[in-house]
Amino acid sequence: MKERIEDIMFPENNTFQELNDGTICSMIVDVEMDPVFLQFHNDGCVYVDCENLTHIYLTRSNLKEMRSLLDKAERQYAKRAKLKNK
Repeated sequence: MKERIEDIMFPENNTFQELNDGTICSMIVDVEMDPVFLQFHNDGCVYVDCENLTHIYLTRSNLKEMRSLLDKAERQYAKRAKLKNK
């Protein structure tokens, strides 16, 4: 499989990280090769951190990646809740 340039430049692209408070985070790379940091708060939404950006330029592929990450984060939160309730 051919590697994408954004995956080479940003190895953490499309991977999950967990903050100390349990918040799931990720990152995608927009068309202009800017890292776009995302947070998922188990509410069916994506928080896009725009603090260091003047704008975000997303493709359909970026939006699909974001949706996929949201779905995975929600499954991870559900898995945590299930383990917690055991």
